[in-house]
Order: sequence, then C-alpha cells, then structure tokens
Amino acid sequence: MRTFVLFMKAVFFLVVFIFALNNTHIATVNIFPGFVDVALDAPLIIWLLLFFILGMVVTLGLFFPMLLRKIKPKKSNVS
Repeated sequence: MRTFVLFMKAVFFLVVFIFALNNTHIATVNIFPGFVDVALDAPLIIWLLLFFILGMVVTLGLFFPMLLRKIKPKKSNVS
C-alpha cells in the first residue's frame, strides 16, 4: 500500500510538472478594466498558482470563524 501511495504521488507530481512546463506563455492580467497602464505580465502557471492559493486562503478565512465557534469551550453552571 505504501508503494502504491508513493507511485500515485509521483504520477501526480509528473502531471502537474508537465502542465506547468506547457503553460509558460506570458499572460497579462489587467488590474482595472480599461486602463492599459495597470497590467501585470507573468507566466500563466504563476497566475494559476497564485489564484489557487488565493482561493484556499479566502476559503479558510471564511471557514475559520465557524471552526473557532465549535472549539470555544462552553460555560457551565455547575459549581
């Protein structure tokens, strides 16, 4: 089972690595629509990685308060 998991991790890494190598074309992201001066250029894989991480951070940020409410100890009236 351990060998199978290692093999699956290696296959996943190779797929992501090949995907990254094929997406090295420069992509332009316009920060404000209509303003050509405010644009950023970077390889497409960088933009994909950046927005994937940004999505994870936003999701965890929205999930975190609910998690804190569940962990918070409840007060009891037992003395």
